[in-house]
Amino acid sequence: MPAVVIGIRSALAVGITSALWFATAWPNGPAAVVVAAVVCSLLAALAQPDKIGMAAAATVLITAIPAFAPQFYLMPLAVDFPSAALGPIELSRQRPSLLRCASILPARLARTARDHTCAC
Repeated sequence: MPAVVIGIRSALAVGITSALWFATAWPNGPAAVVVAAVVCSLLAALAQPDKIGMAAAATVLITAIPAFAPQFYLMPLAVDFPSAALGPIELSRQRPSLLRCASILPARLARTARDHTCAC
């Protein structure tokens, strides 16, 4: 593949990532732009950068789905290291069903929000 096409593709990837950063005011946008530039430069030297790039993008999207729930639903419940480290063990010991987890989580979130509100 000609170097010009790879350069245009890399410029588009960095430009789209930068536009997403500016449009959403994403706090980690600069890191995303740097990662996009580094990934594009690493993939450009490979024999089939288009196929490997698509496989890498698919892998990132597939792994982001199971990482979403712990990041945005379980980690906010952890207020210190023991609760973060032992929380999954406690949940596995109780053997909760999916329906029970769905009913417990909003109550825990509400209780956590109520307990951590500022009374100033």
